[in-house]
Amino acid sequence: MYHCVMIFEHADYRAYLKAVLTDASAPGGAGASYSLRGFALKVGLANSFLSSVLAGKKSLSTEAALRIALRLNLTHDETQYLCLLVQQAHEKDPEYLALIEERLQSFSQRRKKHDLSVDLFKIVADWYHFAILELTRISGFKL
Repeated sequence: MYHCVMIFEHADYRAYLKAVLTDASAPGGAGASYSLRGFALKVGLANSFLSSVLAGKKSLSTEAALRIALRLNLTHDETQYLCLLVQQAHEKDPEYLALIEERLQSFSQRRKKHDLSVDLFKIVADWYHFAILELTRISGFKL
């Protein structure tokens, strides 16, 4: 599944696309059969063009980024983030670039409020597990 890679962890759209491709190509992963060619087909780009984009020789347009986001089933916020990363890579005007970076930062701030790390989740899950086990020791407790 392509959605396993978190886009908000990336500050460059090329790095995100490479991470998605790597994740899909991971041995034993759900998308283990995908190659660069298969990934290009999935996102609706020519194989050679995608290869050039990943190598930094060519750039994505915002229209291509939107198409990729739709093909990868990204959420609305994830789609906006990807399109902003593409715009950031193209932008030369410092004032507009600052606005783009501010919007990108707002996604990071929003995400941090709701992010539950794996370690914290495990601690909470273990606590609930032990609490439920202790309940079973109470006389008269029924499942």
